[in-house]
Amino acid sequence: DAVGCVDPEECERVCGAAVGCSNIAYPKLVVELMPSGLRGLMVAVMMAALMSSLTSIF
Repeated sequence: DAVGCVDPEECERVCGAAVGCSNIAYPKLVVELMPSGLRGLMVAVMMAALMSSLTSIF
């Protein structure tokens, strides 16, 4: 319910953005559905992807 909102008022209440909650969909999926070992691995993967993107910019 928190990720798939359609009504702008409900989206504003749930995730703080009137346009939608798609920016919190993947982190919410990782935190709520994955077991703890895979959760840590996915956090490491997301940080590695972020660092890779930043090193190509700077």
